[in-house]
Amino acid sequence: MEELVYQKKRKEKINKVTAQVKRLCKKGLEGNFDESQTRNAIIDVVLEKGLGLKFGENLFSEHSSGQGWADYLIKYKGKPQIIIEAKKIGYRLSEKVFFQTMGYSLANQVKWIVLTNGNEWICYKTTFIMKKNESPQIVPKLVFKTRFLDDEETAAKKKDRINKLYLLSQEAQRKDELEKYYDLHQVFDSENLIERILSKDVLDKIRVAIKRDTKFTVSNKDLANNILKFINEDKKPNDKTIKKILTRLK
Repeated sequence: MEELVYQKKRKEKINKVTAQVKRLCKKGLEGNFDESQTRNAIIDVVLEKGLGLKFGENLFSEHSSGQGWADYLIKYKGKPQIIIEAKKIGYRLSEKVFFQTMGYSLANQVKWIVLTNGNEWICYKTTFIMKKNESPQIVPKLVFKTRFLDDEETAAKKKDRINKLYLLSQEAQRKDELEKYYDLHQVFDSENLIERILSKDVLDKIRVAIKRDTKFTVSNKDLANNILKFINEDKKPNDKTIKKILTRLK
């Protein structure tokens, strides 16, 4: 699908600021920037110059809900949309960091959470599980990861980074592009695909095809076990077979 003018313009802005952010990330690592320096020198540049966000309008710093703090909060049309948890450059962005946002996220039902140390940017979607007589739970689902400093930077990696960071912009919020990106990648999530491949309907069709082509009768259980075995052992057909399969699917 061809990009709209506003999408192209925002991505151009992100691209334009990339070289500056890379220099700042290198400077931050060399100078051992603390969290405050990382935020002021690197993260703010990405948010303001790259994503075009404005403090006091759609971007808020040290935002409190009474039940937690957000280092940054991105709003769209006045409503909280994305929480950003900031750490110093080089800090390991583990799930432990994600759960530091739990209080604010729960209180405001903000489902998008971004962890960043300036260089790395990791986005999660949160699912809220509410059970009677139990404390509410947050289940994180990874949406994307990207980084500015890469030892093997390629045009494809650069484009991928721009497209991912764009999803945090106000322009992307217009048509709920972050949600659509997540939904699409869930379709191709490995666990979801395996679950569908091993469904009774699919296994029945494979079993019938094997019977037709080889005259052998196999059970769905045997099929499922062998498919899982191939996946676990990372067995792939040779290039000639793959090409033949892809040609047949055209």
